[in-house]
Amino acid sequence: SGGTVPGSADNVCITTAGIAVTYSSGGTTTVNSLHSAGTLSVSNGTIFVSTTSDTNGLSVGSLGALRGPISIASLTLSGGTVSNGTLTGPSSTWTGGQFAGVVASGATFTLSGSALKTVGFLGFQNNGTVIWSGGDITADSGVVNNGLFEVRTDNLISSTVAATFSNAGTFLVNKPVASFSNQTQIGVFLAFNN
Repeated sequence: SGGTVPGSADNVCITTAGIAVTYSSGGTTTVNSLHSAGTLSVSNGTIFVSTTSDTNGLSVGSLGALRGPISIASLTLSGGTVSNGTLTGPSSTWTGGQFAGVVASGATFTLSGSALKTVGFLGFQNNGTVIWSGGDITADSGVVNNGLFEVRTDNLISSTVAATFSNAGTFLVNKPVASFSNQTQIGVFLAFNN
């Protein structure tokens, strides 16, 4: 790119697999599309993509955000925001921050660690496998489960407004016997429809 940050009419292509590219401008960049064979790390700043995009790997830290229609083979979300993402691979993790999007059929999304996980404005749809093993979830935009949603924690999933967890798939509570003294809670304002 000649040492400049791409603009709103640009299509960003990272064609070398196995490399990591870090975005840390602290500002906001809009691009037409993003296609990456490597891993994109958004550590500080926001990237907006306008048209359907894809990346082999995406890592988003607490000061980062990626917004727009993007397919992600492997996501590591430790903070910050991913909005309008579609997870397509077998190993994505969410330890904190905000996610809105879809877990595709065949994909696995592991929610772990003690930090709060927030479902973003566009909601959360699971068509694959979600394994929730730690941290509360706030789901003001609701959750749709058409796949396997496995609960391995005593944490709370709730909403601050009237929202719904719609289950058309399998909602499995799979915890050690000792942990049943505290039940997984579907909390305030979040209706569970099965």
